[in-house]
Amino acid sequence: MAYYIQENRVIIKNRGEIRIIWRTEIIYIYSLERKLYIKTASGSYSFYQRLDVFEAELCDMDFLRIHKSFLVNAEQVTGIQKHHILLKNGELLEISRKYLQNVRGYYCISSLRDSQSS
Repeated sequence: MAYYIQENRVIIKNRGEIRIIWRTEIIYIYSLERKLYIKTASGSYSFYQRLDVFEAELCDMDFLRIHKSFLVNAEQVTGIQKHHILLKNGELLEISRKYLQNVRGYYCISSLRDSQSS
């Protein structure tokens, strides 16, 4: 099983089958038991790699680290609720404390105050 990152797509080769996943299709990427899983609307695709190595290879593709095990496609985010990120598909993923400031900074949110409190 191998993968390649070219321009705006990830290419996964597995047992003679080639799967091309465009950046815009990717909802998020997560790590579980030494495997990475790319979650798309049509399914999940897996291969062996460390998340930090894969994150570095994605470079300029607008993925946000929100947890030690999760990268999220920034274009799939519809909102932030305290320590969670809301995705277009309705999923709610936890943002760990370590990455919360970076996520807020990416979206230029200095604080998440209730708009009713003055």
